[in-house]
Amino acid sequence: MNKQKFRILFPMLFIIGCATHPIAMNYAPSSLLTSGGSIQINNFIYKPFIDKKVKENEIRTTAIGYFEIESPISTLISNAIKLELKFMGTKLDNSSNKILTGEIEEFLVDDLGFSVDVTLKIKYKTEVDNKVCTTTEIVTKKNGAKFINATGLVSDTIKSNIENLAQDDNFSSCLLSLKKQ
Repeated sequence: MNKQKFRILFPMLFIIGCATHPIAMNYAPSSLLTSGGSIQINNFIYKPFIDKKVKENEIRTTAIGYFEIESPISTLISNAIKLELKFMGTKLDNSSNKILTGEIEEFLVDDLGFSVDVTLKIKYKTEVDNKVCTTTEIVTKKNGAKFINATGLVSDTIKSNIENLAQDDNFSSCLLSLKKQ
């Protein structure tokens, strides 16, 4: 009788033990870069969600399971960009003639093997006076040890992607254009 209970309970406990809940992801700006100008930042689109490949709050993974956070990925990225650019010294202005939008094309946590690789691919579009000033596609890849804090690696990947945008000459030219700031 006990063996039969064990055969029933063990798989249930194993499944329950593997269950995960959405991860709280509180992004904090940390860039040491400086910037200027002013810009309006609109919400970003999370393409894998639009294409019905993942949930709106899910980062795609290669292993069995999923990496879900509490808020939508598009909100996380939009807010992170706002925080980092403001932290760098850019004025956020909802009436600015400069508008930054974008599409998150890929967000992947590859946790197969002995390390974790995070890939973030964002296509940024900057408009000045309702005309496209520049489009920039930035792919950022970060690697970490298998059993580290994955949210820290994800945050570092987001920060690096935004720093690459801030250092892009075309984006900087649009941001610092001499028109209304």
